[in-house]
Amino acid sequence: YLSLSLSLSLSLLHALFFVCISFFLFLSLSPSPRLSPLFTPLFSFILLLSLRYVVGGNEPGRLVSGSLDSFVRSLGARTPAPGGGAASAAIAAMGAGLSAMAGWLTYGKRKYESLDPTLRIVLPPLDSAMKALLPLVDDDSTAYEAYMAAMALPKSTAEEKLTRAAAMDEAIRGAIAVPMTIMRTADQCWASMLQLATCCNFNCRSDLQVGAKSLETGIFGAYQNVMINLPSIDDEEYRSKVSEEADIMLKRSSEFCKEVLDKVAQRTS
Repeated sequence: YLSLSLSLSLSLLHALFFVCISFFLFLSLSPSPRLSPLFTPLFSFILLLSLRYVVGGNEPGRLVSGSLDSFVRSLGARTPAPGGGAASAAIAAMGAGLSAMAGWLTYGKRKYESLDPTLRIVLPPLDSAMKALLPLVDDDSTAYEAYMAAMALPKSTAEEKLTRAAAMDEAIRGAIAVPMTIMRTADQCWASMLQLATCCNFNCRSDLQVGAKSLETGIFGAYQNVMINLPSIDDEEYRSKVSEEADIMLKRSSEFCKEVLDKVAQRTS
């Protein structure tokens, strides 16, 4: 009964927050000049409070340090964050981690001892990428929270509109920077993975195969998060530069993943 009561209480709390968001959003967007200046700051406060309750605030490593169960359940919850960007970082980190595992289970084995000097070069980039990708899971949710905070800024006067537009532009760039970092970090793994595909412990080949597909999926997901936000940027030069770099990394991921899988498939031992 206690568990059921707690569950119902949390559900009611969720409902209350979303009712508050809807109500104050309606008032803040009201065409009445008397209502909007009064309620927009209050709406901003309510929205930020709700986001901190739903997303969980800015505690370092909040998602990464939690359980896999809670992370997956939060992805499947009726909340906008964490979303595809956070999932992409996690999937890419798993890809780098699985590939590193295939290398570690080769390193120091008598059968593969001639490869030890090579593995001492191949393993560090995978280990570094895995560790660098993990914090990006939380960074993506933080970037979303910053964008929502910018959206909630008052826009009654010309000065407020300029301030809000600048804050939104900065927040959108932040929302693009995180998935771009995911792509760049994951992209650094391919050289090591290609080398492991030809020589890693044969019993670990499926781990490397899953690692390659996971890395490709993480890059694909990050790419989609870049492209959905890019049209919101007015700077054409910035859009073109980011789009070109992202396109290259996406194409590389498809080609290199296929090459890794092909090399593994060609091995017999």
